[in-house]
Amino acid sequence: MIHFQTNSIGTIFGIAVGMLLSLRFGILGLMAGIYLGNAIDKSIKSQIRTAKSKIRRKNQWNTQIIQYAYQLMGHIAKFDGSVSESSITIVENSMQLLKFNSTQKKKAKAAFNEGKKDTFNPFISLQQLQIALLMQPSIKSTIAGILIQLIEANSQNSNAKINRLDHILKCLGIMRFHKHTHQQYQQRPFAQGHNLNWAYKVLGASSTTEPDEIKRKYRKLLSDNHPDKVHAKKNNVTEEDIKKANEKTFEIKKAYTLIKSHLANSEV
Repeated sequence: MIHFQTNSIGTIFGIAVGMLLSLRFGILGLMAGIYLGNAIDKSIKSQIRTAKSKIRRKNQWNTQIIQYAYQLMGHIAKFDGSVSESSITIVENSMQLLKFNSTQKKKAKAAFNEGKKDTFNPFISLQQLQIALLMQPSIKSTIAGILIQLIEANSQNSNAKINRLDHILKCLGIMRFHKHTHQQYQQRPFAQGHNLNWAYKVLGASSTTEPDEIKRKYRKLLSDNHPDKVHAKKNNVTEEDIKKANEKTFEIKKAYTLIKSHLANSEV
């Protein structure tokens, strides 16, 4: 119905203009009117396609996907017994970067808390998420990236927790190289090559920078280099792109943790 209306608008207008012009310019005037009508049709169609595309992007994170995805995030964050502050920050940042409205944020927070419960069954939510993502496969890597960040946010993770993440990624169709990625992070000695000078350099700060300014720089870098930003910068996002983004955010978090620990010890 909409398609017919857009065509008739341009056609009617073009014929009307063409008839008027034909009184003075003959057949050339009529052809000019028809050409103008076709141009109007194309413009309207283009605007409708753009609007529909925006609506589809906006609706990618529907209620079901938010519920099941954030339940699994809560499950992974709480898997080893407690939810770290960095895990909460990751989840909150994800809502900001995904531009959730107030209703979506409320739904995501409730789902995250549900996933933290001891009685929560992750396998049911995982099955439901797989079904929900059949129509939105493009956001699988975004969900996987957030889950991986929740693992990398903690220096110590049980093998059971890592295996659970790997199972979820496999069910989402994400390549298992992520396993080697976060295992590599765990096996890497914290202090090896990671001194204070390195940490300050990563955050673009120095030993004389005020703590509040360091925190501001940290949050901005974390936001700018978040894996979800990859989708905004590139149309065809690869697994390697997500891997590099996760590595960068991990480096930023590690640098900030090192500086924060140093400042805390200096105050003692």
